Amino acid sequence: MRRMWIGGRAVLVTIGIVAIVILLFSTAAAAQGRRAGGREVETANGRDVIAREVLVKLRQPSQGASLPQIAAGVDAEDVVPVGRSGLFRIRSRSMSATALANALAQRPDVEYAEPNFVVRILNDPADPSFPQLWGLKNTGQFINWSPGVPGADIQATEAWDLSTGSTANVR
Repeated sequence: MRRMWIGGRAVLVTIGIVAIVILLFSTAAAAQGRRAGGREVETANGRDVIAREVLVKLRQPSQGASLPQIAAGVDAEDVVPVGRSGLFRIRSRSMSATALANALAQRPDVEYAEPNFVVRILNDPADPSFPQLWGLKNTGQFINWSPGVPGADIQATEAWDLSTGSTANVR
C-alpha cells in the first residue's frame, strides 16, 4: 500500500509541476498580447489585423501632397508607400485599425482604406483541439502523458496543401 501512495504522490507532484509550467507560459503569452510576424494584432470584422494599421489607396497618385494632412488627422506614427500606384500603409499611434479605416474612408481624396489583414500561409485548422489529433499532425506532443513521435502521422496538413476537395467529385 505504501508504494502505491508514494507512486500516487509522485504522479500528483508531476501533474502539479506541469500545471505550473503551463500556467507560467500562458501568463507570459497573455502579457505579450497577440502577435503576428512580431507585430501586435487586433480584431476587425472578426478577422485578425495588424493593430492600428491600414492600407490606403489615394484617388490620384499625385495627391501624395495631401499625405501630411492625412497623417496629422489620424495621429500617424508611420506612413510607408506600397508600390507605385498611390497605396500607403499608415500606422496610427492612438486609433484602432477599424476606427482608422473608417476615418480615412470619409476623406474625398481617399479611394479606399482597409485594415492591414493578417494572412497566414499555414493550412492547419483553427480548431483548438487540432493539436490533440496526433494522427493528423504529430509534432511530438504529449498524448495521455506520453510523448508522441514527430512525423508519425498521415501527413494530413501536407495533403491539404495539395487539395482540400472539389465539388466536381460528388457521388
